[in-house]
Amino acid sequence: MWIALRPSARGTLDDSVTILRGRFREIDPSRTPGWGLAADLGAGWRRFDRKGKVARSAPARIYARGDDLLVFVTTAPLDSVERRLEQGIADDHLDPAEKGVLSVDARPRPLGRLASQYSPTLGRLLERSERLRLTADLDAQGLSAELELQLGTASEARAVAESLASVARALGQTRGLGAQIAEGLVVEAVGERAVVRLKLPPEALARAARCAGGGGCE
Repeated sequence: MWIALRPSARGTLDDSVTILRGRFREIDPSRTPGWGLAADLGAGWRRFDRKGKVARSAPARIYARGDDLLVFVTTAPLDSVERRLEQGIADDHLDPAEKGVLSVDARPRPLGRLASQYSPTLGRLLERSERLRLTADLDAQGLSAELELQLGTASEARAVAESLASVARALGQTRGLGAQIAEGLVVEAVGERAVVRLKLPPEALARAARCAGGGGCE
């Protein structure tokens, strides 16, 4: 699954493009009430448009390629996706790394404005950053993740890295899961980037999962 998202303070105003790869032989949007018949675009591509008025955050169009790819597009990105898929014109875009079980590539400043409502410190950090990249992977050794914040200058990257390192040190003074997370954290400045690397062994990952599930974070 690939998700391109432009979030808003209200979920009903989110813009998104969602791509699914799998086996979709039995799926035909035109059989679903509210969707039109397929338009054949050639090269195995078909387009299905939604009838009537569509909420901004809901899919307004579905592209299907053969039986293995579905693309759900909300209203705002329709023109750019149409240029890419129907006209072959590629707009400037982010490009997440193809590795791990999770890969994120984002312009963090809009996220910073949203985050400021809940955490002013996190909001300021994101608003100072020009780009955010995150990858995470799971294997027999546990979780390994890398977060990279692109700043404007090397001095800004060092300042952000020092701030994040102080948070990691404070976390290390706690007990239980917090201390285990801090033990697996490495924070450094690399040129104009502040980089955070995390390794969690299976037992710490299991504790984090219990904590997230409300089972206690001791």
